[in-house]
Amino acid sequence: LQVLHEHGGRVLSAAFSPDCKFILTGSSDKNVRLWDLHGNLVKTFDARDASVAAVAFSPGGNSFIAGLGNGTVRWWDLNGNRPRDFNGHKDRVYSVTFSRDGRHILTASKDGTVRLWNLKGKQFQVFRGHDAPVVAAAFTPGDTHIVTGSTDNTLRLWQLRGKELHVFTGHEDGVYSVAFSTCGQQVLTGSKDR
Repeated sequence: LQVLHEHGGRVLSAAFSPDCKFILTGSSDKNVRLWDLHGNLVKTFDARDASVAAVAFSPGGNSFIAGLGNGTVRWWDLNGNRPRDFNGHKDRVYSVTFSRDGRHILTASKDGTVRLWNLKGKQFQVFRGHDAPVVAAAFTPGDTHIVTGSTDNTLRLWQLRGKELHVFTGHEDGVYSVAFSTCGQQVLTGSKDR
């Protein structure tokens, strides 16, 4: 058991590197921290502007993205070179993820939108349809569709071009976590309704 103690605020997100050698943590203290598996702090990335609500490693493990409380999506390489900001969300970014091929980034926000970006920060698509903050988003295993979960109690399936294919209902409170099975045929959801 390793306990990581360096953050000065709530830890809001965590992720393993693809090679399972490192851990990223994002916090309300406006920092992202990189750790080795022995609990040693390797590097601190200062987000400056806002709390860090979401973090995700790139598939190659040499960079990561962070979703910030001010609506910014920030991309760092692990060497700490100047980060690139992706701007478009109007409020806190709750979820960030790379496509499995590493060519796109998917972000979900309190502003009720989900956005698909390339690595240069260009928005390919904005997904609108939820009636409340979107707190979870995931690609299908083949990167052909996405699923989004919201505090409007629904889960929605979309084509990458922005067409909404289906609205899943049944939860009695917000959907805060979504995950596809590796075969892409099932979706697992977690909700505030327990």
